[in-house]
Amino acid sequence: MADEQQHPIDFVIVGLGNPHPDFQVTRHNVGFILCDYLANCIAMQTAILEERLDSNSQAPPAEDGALPVIPANYHTPVFHRRPDLSADIHDVVFKLNPEDIFPSKSMRVKVASKESELRSFRLLLVKPSTGMNNSGVSVLKVLRHYGIKNPSKQLIVVCDDLHTLPGAIAVQSAPQNQSPGHRGLDSIAQVLRTDAFTRFRIGIGRPSQGVPVDRFVLGQFQKEDKEMDYLGHALDLTAQAMQYFAVTGDAKETKKKFASSKKLPKNLRKIEGIIFPIELVEPASSKSTEPAEPKPTDPTPAKDEAAVKGDDPVQA
Repeated sequence: MADEQQHPIDFVIVGLGNPHPDFQVTRHNVGFILCDYLANCIAMQTAILEERLDSNSQAPPAEDGALPVIPANYHTPVFHRRPDLSADIHDVVFKLNPEDIFPSKSMRVKVASKESELRSFRLLLVKPSTGMNNSGVSVLKVLRHYGIKNPSKQLIVVCDDLHTLPGAIAVQSAPQNQSPGHRGLDSIAQVLRTDAFTRFRIGIGRPSQGVPVDRFVLGQFQKEDKEMDYLGHALDLTAQAMQYFAVTGDAKETKKKFASSKKLPKNLRKIEGIIFPIELVEPASSKSTEPAEPKPTDPTPAKDEAAVKGDDPVQA
């Protein structure tokens, strides 16, 4: 924790979702899934980098499609439950080598004073416990608590997107004068009184004809029709795009490089599950006294579903 406290926060990454266990692997919870996935990517990347530095070796990267070997010094990422901030938070400092991100030597030189320089970043991975529609309440608490002064540069929100193909992502920076499209995003914009923050929207596609949108978004990702494989591709794409964005700070270039595809991806890696290991540490005083998280009553997105109402949405 000492490293985290000494390093200023570079980015707050908020994954949107609903905290009730019934929604853990649903399409509407892709923001939570991304947070767990990204935390594991960082833990793996950190362990591999430490191994390289300890052995002073320059091991080649794994081939595409090859399963990574888990280093002996890998540690399961830890999220801390913060009832005062209405969120579970993973606070981590990690290092990036431009050589691992940019194949172009000119780009590596552009983003680093020397090619081998390691760039350190401190991230907060945040999963609000308020329920989707009140996500802004948690985000405001987190930004105030950690003294985030410039959300337009430091706040990244990740959510599901009906209007983006499965396996693809959309990157938006402070959209202006757009109609409401996602109740979690709308809540954040309303509470912060600004929509000036970056959005990474992970495509889930549209439901089949005759399937209500609320039933679709609250349904679980399926192995059929490669849906889970498309999600795995999108998670990996999002992690790469975030690394690129962290180093360059260029949302437009990030969008051009990672979010311009209009076709379903091919050569997908087979994904067997989308629950990624994390450790959740609860405050000592709340382990036995805090009531169970209530089940949200209306976690559906706003756009295309404004008329949908239900007291207890049923998963597909």
